[in-house]
Amino acid sequence: MGRWGWQEYLKVKTEDWDHKLSHLVHQTDILAPDEALARYKSPEYAQVLANEMIPWMRNKLNTDNLIDTLFDKCRALETDPMNDNVLDPKYNTIILGALVMRTVATIRDQDLKHLRKLVPDNKCNAQYA
Repeated sequence: MGRWGWQEYLKVKTEDWDHKLSHLVHQTDILAPDEALARYKSPEYAQVLANEMIPWMRNKLNTDNLIDTLFDKCRALETDPMNDNVLDPKYNTIILGALVMRTVATIRDQDLKHLRKLVPDNKCNAQYA
């Protein structure tokens, strides 16, 4: 997750979450010790992810316009001259969109249109995908 500039999300996450957006990453692709990879590939973890984490995150994102707040903050960082992120901040918005889509949460039309505009203009390095 650090390969995606996850530090930027620390600025937009809510501190009281039991689950984090990072839990939505397909964990079998990460560079982790063999024990961790074995856990992430287990049927038990898949069941918890599908039946607990993803539904919980979907509900959290759809409550009190949290998803809108996250997109608004990410989009504001795209044009912030004080943003010192090494990666293109638009890429962070794309990653947020991908993680949110995994939860099947409701994304505003304007944010979907923005994502559709960003994706073709931001090249993904296969080494980091």
